[in-house]
Amino acid sequence: MRVLLVVDSFDREFLAMRLTAAELEKLGVETRLCGRPILGMCYNRFRPDVVVLPKTHKIVGLDEIHRSVVVVLAQAESFV
Repeated sequence: MRVLLVVDSFDREFLAMRLTAAELEKLGVETRLCGRPILGMCYNRFRPDVVVLPKTHKIVGLDEIHRSVVVVLAQAESFV
């Protein structure tokens, strides 16, 4: 399984996403981190099965992404 973890606010979310990625990798899940502004490019290159987003508004291309993969909303406040 491949999971793309999207970071919107570097200062607030990066550490929690790194910890999440480390735990998923222990379970054999292939993970990648990317910033919200480059989500489309990262999605096309990595072709994940799951995309974890900190928010759903202002996400360019989300309508196309959600047709192909599971989209999980984990709001930024959850990461801290």
